[in-house]
Amino acid sequence: MEPWHVQPIRCTNCACCVLKDKAIKKFVICVFDAYVLPKLYVKLYYCVRPSTPPLRFRPAGAAPRPPPKSM
Repeated sequence: MEPWHVQPIRCTNCACCVLKDKAIKKFVICVFDAYVLPKLYVKLYYCVRPSTPPLRFRPAGAAPRPPPKSM
């Protein structure tokens, strides 16, 4: 048996599996003026991974950067 009782869901952005209570939830209301439709309420789930910037690093064999030029 699983140690948690929370349903896992898929992230809207990257499709990774994230627990429902740990996901970032966002409601989007879609209104179409051209059609006679009711409002569409869409609940989006995001994980923390897309909100963090990617790590940028140079490979081990790359040359070091030159010092900045003074003005």
